[in-house]
Amino acid sequence: MTGYGMVVGLVVLLGLSSTLGLALGGWPAHGVELRGPTHPAADGRWRVFAHRTNTLEDLARVTRLATTHSRVVLGVEVDVQFRSGRLWVAHDRGADGPELNHYLEQVPDEMPVVLELKTSLATDDGVEALLELLARTRSAVPETTLCSFHPGILARIERLRADSSLGDSPHVMPAVRTCLFSYLIRPRRYPLARLWEGIARRRGRLGGPIPSTLEVDMVGIPWRSAAAEATALWSESGVATIAGNVDGPRAVAKLGGSGIYGLFTDRPRLIAELVAASSAD
Repeated sequence: MTGYGMVVGLVVLLGLSSTLGLALGGWPAHGVELRGPTHPAADGRWRVFAHRTNTLEDLARVTRLATTHSRVVLGVEVDVQFRSGRLWVAHDRGADGPELNHYLEQVPDEMPVVLELKTSLATDDGVEALLELLARTRSAVPETTLCSFHPGILARIERLRADSSLGDSPHVMPAVRTCLFSYLIRPRRYPLARLWEGIARRRGRLGGPIPSTLEVDMVGIPWRSAAAEATALWSESGVATIAGNVDGPRAVAKLGGSGIYGLFTDRPRLIAELVAASSAD
């Protein structure tokens, strides 16, 4: 087989592994046993998060879209980077964006916020700076969720929140939740997952060593995987599900009755309207 043929074959196998992993999105990623302390969607209302709301202008637009429907709570999803000892809102490392503390000052207290933590936060300094900032700015806010594709970052959060060196910070942030995205991290039980893990480690995508257990409140999965059976599996362990990206009526229809906590969307106005209409049927 030529070098080109081997590459094509590897890509096909990785695609099949990915498809199987995504189809069974309810399984823990990388063999991590996920333990959820509480189910965050006790009120039964869907959270609709505007994906990648990384500028103050985007935030202002989403704030104006706030809905009062009983089944819809509008929120924002924000990318967070750590560089030069400061926290920034930006999808790409080095990109321009507002400082996170200034951004959070503009977020209404009643609005849920998901902070997606990028690999630049894969240090104790970065995580500690984030927790201290949230202790000052979001400690009394009902819903703030720390999400990442990288279980190592979430493991750091779990450890540092219980670390007495942070003073009172772990005790004044009871509402801060954690979420592990499983879109791109393949479970170990699937073919070629160990190879994927090795590649991911080399690229720094795991944010540190993979813990054997990880306590999270939520797991993020593709909307196609968020069937009622999958969400029920997680719910039995106290772990809620959040689906993405949901951008049309087909996805909203599939998620109806699935028991998800919420969803990410690039079309918050449309999706909020569709969710509200589906609950009225």
